[in-house]
Amino acid sequence: MAWYETYKIGCGMRTDCLESDPRFKYMLYIVCHYDPGGNMLNDPIYESGEPCSKCKRYPGSKCEKNLCAGGGPAVYCKDFYNNCNTLQQYCRMTTLPQDFKESLKKGCNKTCHYCTPI
Repeated sequence: MAWYETYKIGCGMRTDCLESDPRFKYMLYIVCHYDPGGNMLNDPIYESGEPCSKCKRYPGSKCEKNLCAGGGPAVYCKDFYNNCNTLQQYCRMTTLPQDFKESLKKGCNKTCHYCTPI
């Protein structure tokens, strides 16, 4: 299951991880990555509303079977972290470690002005 904000999903599957142990002969491993990720504390897992009422949020999406399909934002302007106001002081610093800067871009892209609102 993916959260309503997720617009990219990539999954992989593997069956041969524990071939040497007969108890796991028919075991299947599936791992998925979501962008943006969900399951953030205090974030809703969905938005209530009429089916397809938010499809226009993403250019090129259309309504199929009461779900938005296709399209997707080049950059979606939303803060995903709850503490972006606190982190705002770091937005324009040039001496940040790269991983912290990438985290800000993904988590506070609206507050830090890394995107253009749709």
